[in-house]
Amino acid sequence: YNYETDNTESESSSWSSSPNEKFHRELHSGYLQSIADITDKLTFLLGARYDDESDVKGRWMPRTGLVYTHNTEGGGELISKFLYGESYRALASYEKEPNQDNPSSPGDVPERAKTYELQMIYLPNDMQRYDISLWHSTLKDLRIEGTSGRNRIVDTYKNYMQQVTWGLQTSVDIEINKKIE
Repeated sequence: YNYETDNTESESSSWSSSPNEKFHRELHSGYLQSIADITDKLTFLLGARYDDESDVKGRWMPRTGLVYTHNTEGGGELISKFLYGESYRALASYEKEPNQDNPSSPGDVPERAKTYELQMIYLPNDMQRYDISLWHSTLKDLRIEGTSGRNRIVDTYKNYMQQVTWGLQTSVDIEINKKIE
């Protein structure tokens, strides 16, 4: 990824937070995934992604899920999903400065997240989709911009212990231009 031009062309892998500062990061990734049908209605998903960055210790991020599909009397489907995943975000160059006000600050520790999601999807026909998702995320070593210094503003980035978020999302998709044969 080319951070200078915000695109995926690989001429340069430099990123700059100021015109005089260059930052280079190489990323090598791979993933594995397996899907197993436990029954004709229940599916188990298991996967992992490995990211190794030139300036951050490589790490595994697991993913798993259970999917239950039930056919309704009207010919539609009701799908229930329980999903779990872990991820992280490596710090940008301008966030990597150790916190001068707190020498025990973790410095360059990447943010880490663990997310659980419960989703219900109703497909009454091939033109309609209704879904609702409830999710819970725990973010650890959350990196937040702050200020320090006496009578002056200085950008600093501090790792906070953790932040917990919950969310509820709903959506309705209806295709109105689909041809009926």
